Amino acid sequence: MFKKATPKFLGRDEQDYLLNIARNTIADCLTRKADSPPENPAFNLEAKLGVFVTLTKGDSLRGCMGSVEARRPLPVAVKVIAQSAAFHDPRFPPVRQDELREVDIEISVLSPPKPVKSIDEIKVPRHGVFLRHGHASAILLPQVAVKHNWNRKDLLEHACRKAGLKKEAWESSATEVMVFEAQVFSENRARNAKEN
Repeated sequence: MFKKATPKFLGRDEQDYLLNIARNTIADCLTRKADSPPENPAFNLEAKLGVFVTLTKGDSLRGCMGSVEARRPLPVAVKVIAQSAAFHDPRFPPVRQDELREVDIEISVLSPPKPVKSIDEIKVPRHGVFLRHGHASAILLPQVAVKHNWNRKDLLEHACRKAGLKKEAWESSATEVMVFEAQVFSENRARNAKEN
């Protein structure tokens, strides 16, 4: 049961349930099966939190979409965002039915973002960053810094570039920098945990 809006309460059953929603949503879209709401689990997933769904094929990114804003209960958010990651990420062609078996699904459930007064408050690899400057914005999940072995300055510079800004734009007083934590779980990790 969620006591407050933080992702650290997601247990293995909740994680598996959300991963199943993501996979079933993509599979249903590919087979043009009628959209059916997920059955109600025995646990409470009504918390509204930011969510990202990342698809990988082998070692390559195959799609990633999400939102840092909490708009919907987790099962609904995962359903909508999994569909976006599979079929609407502009960097990739839509996922095909013949490749879905090779795609691994990873879900990142985000804590609410909070502004930082100093970059010293950013703890890598604990934090992801949400950076906003005027109409430009970018989000980098905590695991991105881990994957590329970035420090906090690297993380901020890459967030600026992702937003289409100069790499030092994070130093401007007009740039808002927020941090968040993420509980990250994937089908591969779930399979490995069951085997051990």
